[in-house]
Amino acid sequence: MSSAGLRRGALSYLRIRDLQRIDNYQLYKINVYKKEREQYTTFCTPECAKYIDQYLDWRKRIGEQLKPNSPLFRIEFDTATEYNRPKAVSTHVVAFMIHKLLDRTGVRVPAANRHTQRTELMQTHGFRKYFKTTCINSGMNPLYSEYVMGHRSGLTKSYLKPTDTELLEGNDKALGYVSAINDLTINEEFRLRKKVDELTKKKDEIELMEIKHNQEIKVMRDQITQIISMIQQNPKLAHVKPEVLSNKKI
Repeated sequence: MSSAGLRRGALSYLRIRDLQRIDNYQLYKINVYKKEREQYTTFCTPECAKYIDQYLDWRKRIGEQLKPNSPLFRIEFDTATEYNRPKAVSTHVVAFMIHKLLDRTGVRVPAANRHTQRTELMQTHGFRKYFKTTCINSGMNPLYSEYVMGHRSGLTKSYLKPTDTELLEGNDKALGYVSAINDLTINEEFRLRKKVDELTKKKDEIELMEIKHNQEIKVMRDQITQIISMIQQNPKLAHVKPEVLSNKKI
C-alpha cells in the first residue's frame, strides 16, 4: 500500500497475472481492478518486488501450484488439502493484520493505555496518503501520481493520457514513478544497493568513454604516422593541404 499507493480493497482483487515484471528497474507493473471500469496501472518499488517474489517462492515450496488466476495474497491455511485451493484475503483480514502490527511493533500505544480519541491518520489509508505525499515531494508529476493512484481528474485527465512508460519513466517535461523509488524505499539496505548500482553503471559508462577516446586517439596517431611517412617519401607533399593527404591512398 505504501509502495504502490493501493487501497486495502484492491489487495483482495489482485491476481498473479496482474503483475508484470520490468527487469530494467527490477520492479512490477501492477494492473489494478483489471477488466473493471476502475482499472488503472501502478508500480511497486524493487524492495516491494523482492518481498513479493520471496512470498510467492515460499508458496511454491510448500506445494502450491501458482497459476495466473491465483490470488496474489491468500488467506492462511493449515492442511495440505488447502495448498491448491487458495482464497484471497478480504479487506477485513487486511485491516485486522495492520491493526495487530501497529500494536505489536509499538507504533501505536497498546489498547490498555490508549485513549478512545481518534487521530486524523486512518489506520490503512495512511499508507496511501504517504504514497501520494512522497511521490509529489520526490518531484513526480502530480497528475501522474493521480493516475497511478486510480484517481479521476476530470477534464484534465481526459485530455492528458500518459502511457504506462511515461507514468514509470516520465518524459522531458515531467518525472514519473522512477523519481520516487528511492524515497518510497523503506529499508536502508535497498536504498544503498540502488546507489551502488547507479555508481557501477556510471563507472561502466566512464570506462566505455575512455575506451572510445583511446580508440579515437589511436586512429589519429595512425593517420599522422601515415602522413609523415608519405612526406618522407615525397617531400613535395609537405605543401599539400592536410585533408588531401588524409584522403590520399598509399
